[in-house]
Amino acid sequence: MGTWIRSIWTYRTQIKKRYDPGKPYPVFLTLTLPSEQVHDDREINRKCLQPFLATLKRVHGITHYFWRAEAQENGNVHYHILTDRYIAARDLQASWNRAINVLGYEDRYYERTGKVDPPSTDVHRMTDQIRDKRTGKMVTVDPVEYLLDYVTDSAKLEDDDDPLMFSDPKPRELRGSYRTSDGRLIEYRARPVQGRVWGMSDPVREIREPRAECTPQLWGSLKRAADRDELRMIAMDHATLFFGNIYGTIRRSRGWLAGLIDSYHLHVFRWLYPEAMPPSWIDLHGTFNAPELWISTRERKLTHAAPPGLHERAIEYQGEELPAITELRRLLDPKKHTPAQRERLLILAREFYLT
Repeated sequence: MGTWIRSIWTYRTQIKKRYDPGKPYPVFLTLTLPSEQVHDDREINRKCLQPFLATLKRVHGITHYFWRAEAQENGNVHYHILTDRYIAARDLQASWNRAINVLGYEDRYYERTGKVDPPSTDVHRMTDQIRDKRTGKMVTVDPVEYLLDYVTDSAKLEDDDDPLMFSDPKPRELRGSYRTSDGRLIEYRARPVQGRVWGMSDPVREIREPRAECTPQLWGSLKRAADRDELRMIAMDHATLFFGNIYGTIRRSRGWLAGLIDSYHLHVFRWLYPEAMPPSWIDLHGTFNAPELWISTRERKLTHAAPPGLHERAIEYQGEELPAITELRRLLDPKKHTPAQRERLLILAREFYLT
């Protein structure tokens, strides 16, 4: 999802800077039931949500989407949806109310309140400027992370709960929390959703986060940022994970790589929305099959496949964090040893160092 939304944002900021409702634009929707839920979650999904998604595509011009189901505090199921086109709030509400009235939810709302067209939807646009709930001041945020937070923020099992307990006949409660507009933290409990919890359009399912070979120089930049507490680093047996503003760190330390990442997202956008990308851009940058796209950090370009020998060279990069291995690499004489001999010596030295 991050790659999908970031590809749209990159397109809008670099290719088409002015807002145009006729082009892809990330929008976050919340859909609720206006009256007490009296049907199984699976039935509501099948008879209301799926036809509503079909309406989004047929009537409102939606191309790609992601949806997630969650139970509210009152027990009613509700849905979070990411779409790629702005829909007028009134039209969205009318479409969703028609969809749920197949099971009578709009009619029951009228019987209870005497009002028609219940307020069952909410719309959020993508933005990089938000008002901090606690200070009231406008702050700059990563627009992609901001939007994805809406989608992924939900009630969860506590750390000591076993996910396998979902197989019990009695469903476990989930715990969640949210902040009100005045900054208060509200905790709540919710039931697990029956049946499917999420879904997305197939092309979105196929794309990936940008993939690149991590050179020692890039690894060093990330490690130094972690040492300054700008990133969080977790070292594992076969990988090192970095969390935080990765793109910001790369943009400050490796500007050329940040440019390639932007280009990566623009090629993903062209693959998802071929009619929206200007032909002049395609003529200049070519076309790539987005699911197979890689960034070559050695050649500083985009490629259709992983760099050759990527896994064979992985030992070398793991060894860069060991001072003794780095020193040994410096001392090995290229005139006396072939590249293959040098690599074999380094592998043996690393194994000896670790044992």
